[in-house]
Amino acid sequence: MNTQRTFLVGCPRSGTTLLQSMVASHPKVLSFPETHFFSDTLPINPLLRRLMLHGRRSRRVVLRFLEENGYGELQPFRGRSPFKFYTYRGWCRTLIDIIDRMIVREARKNRMNGTIWGLEKTPRHLHYISSIEETGPASKFLHILRSGPDVVASLYLATNQYPEQWGGKRSIKKCIRWWNDSLRESLKYRRKSNHILVTYEQLIEDPETVLRAICGFLELDFSKEMLQRYHTTADALTREEEKWKDQNRSKSLNKSQKLNAHFDPDTVRYIREQVLPVNLKDFYH
Repeated sequence: MNTQRTFLVGCPRSGTTLLQSMVASHPKVLSFPETHFFSDTLPINPLLRRLMLHGRRSRRVVLRFLEENGYGELQPFRGRSPFKFYTYRGWCRTLIDIIDRMIVREARKNRMNGTIWGLEKTPRHLHYISSIEETGPASKFLHILRSGPDVVASLYLATNQYPEQWGGKRSIKKCIRWWNDSLRESLKYRRKSNHILVTYEQLIEDPETVLRAICGFLELDFSKEMLQRYHTTADALTREEEKWKDQNRSKSLNKSQKLNAHFDPDTVRYIREQVLPVNLKDFYH
């Protein structure tokens, strides 16, 4: 058995859960709930990351995820002093090693053979790609882009309806900045061979074409199961408290109408003026 890893990233509410569910329905791909390993233990500022040492707090974040998601037996810090501190690079390598062990554990549990891809989906890891890549060249990255105004609308509604799960409510202005920053970050990697950018709009309109492009990127044969099983896969990957993801359990693929349904014309106009312009069809496959 040969295991590989890929990270699915993008601005939250861009279709990351739908795409994760489709890709993870491939018989040679496995996935798990969002780990937040990098985003919950490393500062968002790349310079500050290098100054930080990782001790008990960082270990607690990882151990809590492992216990809550059925990976408690991995015990990645067993035999190590509770007073041990990790440097920035040492901690990044430790996180990648834990993800690799999760992939191996799932592959053995499901009796998978051959080359197996582990898909880690935490949208905010988009801003930690440089840290992940410092551990070695083995990782691949799958980015998903979506119409900025639609993302802003969905972000605003989700954070205001479920503030406890999102770390508080976000204003329209903050949601716009969130999407703009995410877009800039993804575009940095558009010409790198270990990165592929796809769009939510094409995924809805022509899912097979997008999934075939991703299979080519991962050097996998296309599987019809990616189109047939994704709604049940989404159910297994979504936590009970993530109510805003419920639509991914449906078999239907419908474009969101939240922007015009929930915002007055002046607000819609403001959002459209403030989001960075991008021609998503440049990223169609």
